[in-house]
Parts: sequence; C-alpha cells; structure tokens
Amino acid sequence: AGGPFVSSDGLVLVVPSHHDDDKGIDSGSILIWERKNITEPFRDIAPIKLVDPAGSAYDGLGLGGPCMSEDALVLAAASPEDDDMREAAGSISVWERESRNISFDAVIPIKLVDPQGASKDYLGYGGVSLSASGLILVATSILDDYAYDWKNGSGSVLVWERSSIRISFANVVPLKLYDPDGREGAAMGFGGPGLSANGLVLAVAAPGDSLKGYESGSVVVWERDNTSVSFISVAPVKLLDPNGSENDRLGFSGSPVLSADGLTLAVPSQYDDEKGSDSGSVLVRKRPSVSASFSSVTPVKLTDPAGAFGDNLGYGVMVARRCPPAAWCLHRQPSKMMNSMSTVDRY
Repeated sequence: AGGPFVSSDGLVLVVPSHHDDDKGIDSGSILIWERKNITEPFRDIAPIKLVDPAGSAYDGLGLGGPCMSEDALVLAAASPEDDDMREAAGSISVWERESRNISFDAVIPIKLVDPQGASKDYLGYGGVSLSASGLILVATSILDDYAYDWKNGSGSVLVWERSSIRISFANVVPLKLYDPDGREGAAMGFGGPGLSANGLVLAVAAPGDSLKGYESGSVVVWERDNTSVSFISVAPVKLLDPNGSENDRLGFSGSPVLSADGLTLAVPSQYDDEKGSDSGSVLVRKRPSVSASFSSVTPVKLTDPAGAFGDNLGYGVMVARRCPPAAWCLHRQPSKMMNSMSTVDRY
C-alpha cells in the first residue's frame, strides 16, 4: 500500500500506516523520523505521528504513500475514504512548515477535497505527487465519472498549482483533468499519479482501458514546455503497449514514474504474459528533449529473462525520482472499500 518516502538529503523518513486506529479503525497515520545529520541512525530517533485531526474510521490516511517537496517543508498524504465531502469522496491532507526547525506535528494540516466530489470517488486512492518545488500537488479520483455521467468510474486527475509557497493550497481551485476518450471502468489514476520533479509532465494509467483488448490498459500523459502553460490547456496523449493484450492492465500495479527531468517514463505491466501468464514486464520510454512527445517514442519492454508464470514483474516500479511509486493491492483494502468498489473489484 504505497511505500515509505525519504527526503533527497536522506534526513527525513516518512512512512504511512493506513490501518492505524488512533482516530478510529483504519483511520490511518503518518510516522516521521527526522535526523540532524546522515551519520545519526534512524533507529535512534523517536518518530512523530501525524493524523488527520478530523479523521475517522476507514479514512485510510497514508494509503498509496505520502510525498514531500525537495526541501522537506511540504508533506502530503491522502485519505481516500474520507467522508467529509461525501461518502468515500476522499481528501488530501497537507502539512507545511517554514523551516526544518519546526516539527511537522506542530503544524495544523489543511484538507483538500474535490469541489465537485461525489460519493465513492476515492480521491487520492493511489497516493499523491508533489513537484520538487512544492508548488504543484496532484491526486487522482479513480471512480470519478466527471463529464461521463454514463461512464461510471472513468476517473479524473486533480491538480493544485500555486505560484508561490506563500500561497496555501487551500486557496487554490484545483484543475480537473480527464481522458477525452475515457470509458466506463477505465479507473484512470488507479495506481496514482506520476509527476516529474520539474512539474512539466504528468502521467496516469488507466488499467481498465481496452484499446488493445479487454482491460489491456493505457497511460494518459500531459506534457508541457514550462509551468506557465496550464495542464488544462494541454491535449493529453495516450500511450499503449504495442504488444498489449487482454487483461494486461497496464499501470495497474503502480503509478507511472518519471525521471526528474521528465524525459524518461516507466510503466509497470504486472499481468503481461511475455514470459508466461502474469509474468509481468515494464515499459520504458526515453525521449530526447521536452519538445519531443512520448507518443513519438517506441517503448522498450523489460522482462525477467528467467521469468515465469505468476512472477508479476513490475509490481511497483521506480526510476530516479523523489516520490515512491504508489501501488496498492486490492486484497489489502479497508473493509468499507471492499464492500463498495464494485467497479474495480474484479481486479
């Protein structure tokens, strides 16, 4: 269910505990170990625990993994089953501090929601992503049917982008992005969003997309040349596995991950059958510059030469980036989601 996060200087370790019961069963929490220098072992540090002050049972804070800005001053984590907006509409908690001399537990978090959120959207289900600057925050609503009232669960991406660290995300109206060709049950963003550290490239998978066969999967990518261009004005490109087939569910097992410069994209395909049923693979695309689109690049498929049935290669993938991949297996989901997520429970 998402992984730990380590700051770029190795001094801050952030670990989610989405089944923590401090605010009610499976309300969730975040544990932080922060040290003064790299020679001090984390085991000698007493961790602090962060919770949502308004948290309640089954919120699942930390599900999908936390993320932090490069300077370790901004921390974000999702509660995909938060009911503050509507039942399981979800929310994002953000802690911001002015310096590292201030502990995160001395900060009151702000809570972000989708202003158009509906019941069982599960905002933040796959985790969150932050740009290195801490100015851009991205989360997905995997069962949002925005613009597709008849396409239940097509999914959407919410982007909070501010011009200065002095502006609170609470005062930013999020942009909502979606796949223009989205289909019912595509569950875009299921594994969480991938955002390059420079904030120029945003990628999300839609494992339920069926362009190469039923639930073969796809990846939707927004590319921009600079941050003065809004993602909302960018036409996304859709990437497929050229050799994709039925039930590959490209991107199901984790978010697409991007290098810091946004030039390399890796996407897991744990149900690919290249080396036997569900042996798994990873698709990697490398473009020469930001002016070249990933859609013009032929992907390289990586497999285990000795791969075999059920290996599930790609269950969680990482390239050189700051935020860990957000991967979560449904058999570990909180009980409330298990009872209600009929659109994706087939996975």
